[in-house]
Amino acid sequence: MNIKDINFKEEAGAVLEKAKTLTDSGIKKTDEMIKISRLKLSCIKLDNEIKQKYTELGRSVYKMVKNDTADSDIIAGAVTEIETLYKKLARTRRKIEDVKRIVTCPVCGTKNKYDSEYCSECTHRLVVTDVAPDEYGYDADDVE
Repeated sequence: MNIKDINFKEEAGAVLEKAKTLTDSGIKKTDEMIKISRLKLSCIKLDNEIKQKYTELGRSVYKMVKNDTADSDIIAGAVTEIETLYKKLARTRRKIEDVKRIVTCPVCGTKNKYDSEYCSECTHRLVVTDVAPDEYGYDADDVE
């Protein structure tokens, strides 16, 4: 074996390692985009379900007014269902932020990078964790 063969093998090995690194990075980014897409689809479904519940609530109230009756249990039940859906929607939006590595400032609502110590808008100290969002163990398949 001569020097040229050894150099070629070393260079080929370096090129293969770089290709593997780029492929792994592409796979990770694609997986992230799939998770975000699934979560966004869940948000759309929840939003549509909320609109449907509002429509049902409106019909119920309309019938009550038209018939000069009142049933507070129907109204309370509908309100509870809507609130539950809003909570699911908020959890799903937080999961999107986790996947995107975003932290929302609790004071002003500004979106910041997950490793920011202070809000870029109001300078409020953000909660800092030692765990990056991709290490949370989150699985997009656990979304309803």
